[in-house]
Amino acid sequence: MIKTVGELRKILNDLDDDYKLDIRIMKKIPEKELIGRSYPYPWEMIDGYLEFQDIGYSDKELCIGVYEK
Repeated sequence: MIKTVGELRKILNDLDDDYKLDIRIMKKIPEKELIGRSYPYPWEMIDGYLEFQDIGYSDKELCIGVYEK
């Protein structure tokens, strides 16, 4: 889990600017639903996108919205 801008910066530091973002929203599938599936993978992957929301300078929070495509 990435919790700070510094942690994100460490990951992105050596990457070129032309890398594309592949955003995936991971949804945990309840055990009851897994029983009826042919392949019981416990996560559903949903394509998503990011949107800049706000910078809270007083509380030092960067807000990024994550949306389902």
